[in-house]
Amino acid sequence: LQLGTQYRSRLAKLDVQLFANRFDGYINLMPVLPPQLTIVGAFPVFDYRQSDIVLGGMNGQVEIPFLKRFSYTLQGSWLYAAESGSRKPVYGIPSNRITNRLKFTSKPGKRKWVYFAELEGTQVFHQDRVPTNADYVAPPPGYFLLNGAVGISRKTDSGEAIQLMLSVTNLGNVSYRDYMNRFRYFTDEPGRNWALKLLVPFSIHSKNEQK
Repeated sequence: LQLGTQYRSRLAKLDVQLFANRFDGYINLMPVLPPQLTIVGAFPVFDYRQSDIVLGGMNGQVEIPFLKRFSYTLQGSWLYAAESGSRKPVYGIPSNRITNRLKFTSKPGKRKWVYFAELEGTQVFHQDRVPTNADYVAPPPGYFLLNGAVGISRKTDSGEAIQLMLSVTNLGNVSYRDYMNRFRYFTDEPGRNWALKLLVPFSIHSKNEQK
């Protein structure tokens, strides 16, 4: 079951979706306790298990333009999962999160190049709905990540965009562990990461070949 609404105007863009699902025989990869002991140490072991669950939640996004060249976007997702009947939490469900994004876009220049810059902050909350004594370690605490990007783009005749962008993730070099990553048993997520990207749509090459 899914229910959604959209709103568009000069002042804001809003998109909200509510959903509810029932799964008969939901297949999950669960930890097997205790860990497997070998001559080189202890290793986590996982086994496929089946159960009937209900899964519901909400996804939402609102975008507000202001000062002609700026826009603010708020995104959020909330999930609830439980076994049918017993209502016990389900293992391996993503944490709830909220993302705030501020973006600047310039006017197109003489050669139709557009400059843009954006700053994004994501708050990932602690996942406290987990089965009791069903994992090797407790879920990690929540964390906040700051990401950013600057670049230029130009639309082609086909409507696609060529982009050159310099982006950075985890700008604050925060030490954190993600509940959905099984490497969290051993190490933190990567720290600050810079990337230079050139995006060229394939349609440019295909149209040139046709000509």
